[in-house]
Amino acid sequence: MPTDPFAAFRVAVEARDVEAAVQLFAADCTFLSPIVREPYRGTGPLRAILSGVMSVVEDFRYTASCGQHPRAEPRLR
Repeated sequence: MPTDPFAAFRVAVEARDVEAAVQLFAADCTFLSPIVREPYRGTGPLRAILSGVMSVVEDFRYTASCGQHPRAEPRLR
């Protein structure tokens, strides 16, 4: 697993490894969805979201990344 958290998340997502992806986040993380108004708080909801997305999207892969900005987010397709 890469030491860069963005690269590690990408590897986990592309391997469809929800647990590896979730372990990269703090227990009190906040996920801001572009679809839902209220934020999701904690790794439980994050795990549920990633599991749900991976059960629906067959070819989950990166097309770009925003970089190292503190609020940077991987862009998934």
